[in-house]
Amino acid sequence: YKELVRQLPPTPSKFHYVFNLRDLSRVYEGLMLSTPEKFENAGIFLRLWRNECLRVFHDRLINEIDRNLVKDELVGKMIKEAFPNESPAALFEPLIFGDFKNVHSHAIQDAQEAAAAAEAAAAAGNAGDQSKITGPTLGSVPEEIRLY
Repeated sequence: YKELVRQLPPTPSKFHYVFNLRDLSRVYEGLMLSTPEKFENAGIFLRLWRNECLRVFHDRLINEIDRNLVKDELVGKMIKEAFPNESPAALFEPLIFGDFKNVHSHAIQDAQEAAAAAEAAAAAGNAGDQSKITGPTLGSVPEEIRLY
C-alpha cells in the first residue's frame, strides 16, 4: 500500500489516484467475506488476496503502464518474494473468482420458494392482492417479491 501511494501520486491527469486506508480496508473486507472451506491451500487464499488488491487498486488505473506496475511490480513481486512456493498458483492467469458451480441450483430453489410463497398467499385468501408477497430470503435478509 505504501509503495503504491509513493509510486502513483495524484497528478493533474490522474487526479483520482488518491488512495487511502479505506481502500486497504476494502481489500481485507473482501478477504473476510470468504469462508475457510473454499480454500484447499494457502495458494488459493493468496490468489483471493491478489484478486482483491487488483479489484480495489488496479481497476482504478487509467493506463497500461500503471496497471502493469501494480499487477506485476507491486503485487506480483510481493507474492513471489514472500510466498515463493505458492506463487505459481497465486499468479496464474486468468484471475477469476466466484462461486459459479451452484448458481443454477440456487436459481431453481429460489424459483420454487417463490412459487410456494405465492401458493401460500393464495391459500390464505390473498389471491386478489398478489402485488406484495414476502418470499424467500437471500442469506438472512428477507427479499420482497412483486408479482405483476
